[in-house]
Amino acid sequence: MATISRTTRFAARTSRMRASTIREMLKVTQQPDVISFGGGLPAPELFPLDAIAECTREVMDTYGAQALQYSVTDGIVELRTWVAEHLASRPGGPQFIPENVAIVNGSQQGLDLIAKIFLDPGDHVVLESPSYLGAIQAFDAYQARYITVEMDDDGMVPESLEHALAHTAPLPKFVYLVPNFQNPTGRTLGHDRRERVVRICEHYGVPIVEDDPYGELRFGGDHLPALASFHTSGTIIYCGTGSKIMAPGMRIAWLATHDPEVREKLVLAKQGADLQSGTLAQYVFAQYVSRREEFKKHVATIVRVYGERRDVMIAALK
Repeated sequence: MATISRTTRFAARTSRMRASTIREMLKVTQQPDVISFGGGLPAPELFPLDAIAECTREVMDTYGAQALQYSVTDGIVELRTWVAEHLASRPGGPQFIPENVAIVNGSQQGLDLIAKIFLDPGDHVVLESPSYLGAIQAFDAYQARYITVEMDDDGMVPESLEHALAHTAPLPKFVYLVPNFQNPTGRTLGHDRRERVVRICEHYGVPIVEDDPYGELRFGGDHLPALASFHTSGTIIYCGTGSKIMAPGMRIAWLATHDPEVREKLVLAKQGADLQSGTLAQYVFAQYVSRREEFKKHVATIVRVYGERRDVMIAALK
């Protein structure tokens, strides 16, 4: 009887799958004598526990079995509507309508779906140098190759980006960047560079993946315009998450784009992955953020406490 050799037992893409460095770092946080600065782990003592419990009860009283049933792949309309309205209300926020938004199981699934619809083995992705490890892990699974773009204290250097796009054939499938408080450097893409990055990618016809998990956690200064807020004929996919402003265990995040073809492909890819994000979690999240003043106060508290802890850390290092 023929046997399958170990070299051909698995798909070729599995050769690049590695244990998540982020998950390994988070294991360290389970040690009671360790305070880790290695991962973006929200402070559990700031989770709105009582409010989440109340909202869960309200959801069950209001929606009953509907909150436990299958739902649509792109997310319940109440949550997609809130995402669009919330983003538009932020200073420099992108303008989306609910039909532009798709709810995903955390930002990591969003990155996986983006890679799934764009990348064939060997395709290039443009990254900041250094870039977010979780994104690299997601793209590695689809056998991407990488082109790194220089950064300085004002984030991605536009001239380096233009040089990379001008000298890569075929063109990269997309440019991935974290413009606000970048992981791992903490740098923010400068105001004057944001539109330049958009126009460079527009000129070459290369989509932008704008990952913005930390945009609302600004400790000082003015909010800067999202890349997705600029009018462009190019494609920009905006990635946002509730993990840093509510609780990561909810696994509520969103992708938003004005490109209907890209959104359709993302939804189809998600159907094949998990059919939909959890219905109950979506309703509970939507119920909590509908308490607009309470939610606003909660985010303000997070920003204040994290800012104070940042100052304590800097003082201790000195």
